[in-house]
Amino acid sequence: MIKKRGFTLVELLVVIAIIALLLSMLMPALNRAKKQARTMVCQSNIKQWGLFFTLYTNDYNGSFQGEWDSGYGYQKQSWLVVLFDYYKNNPKILLCPDGSKIPTTSVNKTNEAWGIWVGHFPASVVPKPFYDFITSKQRYGSYGINWYVANVPSNVNTDYYNAKQNDFWRRVDAKGGNRTPIFLDSMQWILRPSKDDRAPNPEGFTARGGWERACIDRHNGNVDAVFLDCSVGKIGLKELWKMKWHRNYTPVKYPWPNWMKKFKDYN
Repeated sequence: MIKKRGFTLVELLVVIAIIALLLSMLMPALNRAKKQARTMVCQSNIKQWGLFFTLYTNDYNGSFQGEWDSGYGYQKQSWLVVLFDYYKNNPKILLCPDGSKIPTTSVNKTNEAWGIWVGHFPASVVPKPFYDFITSKQRYGSYGINWYVANVPSNVNTDYYNAKQNDFWRRVDAKGGNRTPIFLDSMQWILRPSKDDRAPNPEGFTARGGWERACIDRHNGNVDAVFLDCSVGKIGLKELWKMKWHRNYTPVKYPWPNWMKKFKDYN
């Protein structure tokens, strides 16, 4: 009778060690693949938003929405409201997969989404479906609009954020707006760029209201963006200084914080 031989303890440990070694070699590749997949989803989202802005501006003879601001109460012209019919059946398009963490009450961080709080858009100034959408099913987002693409009414006082009427782009065919971002990865739903904007330090700090809200390392030193002509692409974090955010924008360059020094420079 032949006696069956089982694994010895040493052999079993060797097999376990080999499996652990293989996993340690595969995990970085799997993590990179997951990261790449999330980046591709964000790029797809951004392309959809580019289409939404194209459809909207086509319907309004090339003009962007009026946009809202607490200083003049145009909440009904927020991109969240005017584009609602395009994204209402697909709320996930509001979220970058690398920025989809539910927001906290603390300062927003790179991997957190922003949230709309109840009452921010009162029923008196927005469509009823949108009001119900916010109060009964609070949603979150991780993209924001460049305030200066807005077609702000000429009788509106924009001094609240030191903006002038001739700063705004207003139209998709505005001259001089090459590579002007209109919609991009952001820690808030609106950005009000100023020449004094500087990179957040630490990353995720959003005390100011400008484009530092978009200076976040979600995509290996880049953010995804829709540009003035509704095309889409990437912007390097240090390249944010090179963007023509509004017609009279001339940024002041500050020293890079330590967390940004590893990223690509743009001359």
